[in-house]
Amino acid sequence: MYLATNLKHLRECRGETQKEVAELLSVSKQTASVYEKGEIEPDIAKLIKLADHFEISIDDLLRKDLRPPKPMYAGNLKYLRQKNELTQADIGDLLKLGQKEISKYETGEREIPIAKIMLLADFFGVTLDQFVKQDLSEVDG
Repeated sequence: MYLATNLKHLRECRGETQKEVAELLSVSKQTASVYEKGEIEPDIAKLIKLADHFEISIDDLLRKDLRPPKPMYAGNLKYLRQKNELTQADIGDLLKLGQKEISKYETGEREIPIAKIMLLADFFGVTLDQFVKQDLSEVDG
C-alpha cells in the first residue's frame, strides 16, 4: 500500500502543511504526521475526505505510487560515481555543491540542472543521451 507516501507527496505537491491536512480530517497535527509515516491508517471516512480533497480515487490513493519515477540520470550518477570509486563529496567538489545535494540528486529527490548534467556526462565520458536516457549499469553489466 502507498497511502503514507502518497499522502505526503500529494500534500507537498499542493504546498499544504500537515496542520492543514489535520484540520481537513479533524485530527491533530501529530495524527496527520503518523498517517504520513505509515504508523497508523485513517478510517474509511477520512480516506474518502482525502481522496476527494486530492481529487483522486481511493484506489489510487491506496494502491498506486503517485510519485513521479526517479529520472534515469539519478541512477546513472550513483552508478558512475561508485564505478569510478568516487564519493558524493568528490562529485560535490566537481559541481561546487555539498554532499547532501548530491545525495538528493542520486535519489531523484532533486532535479539536476541541465548545465550540471552536461558537466557530469562530459566528466564520466558518456554522451548526454546516454546519461539521461540509458541505464548505464545494464550496458556495463
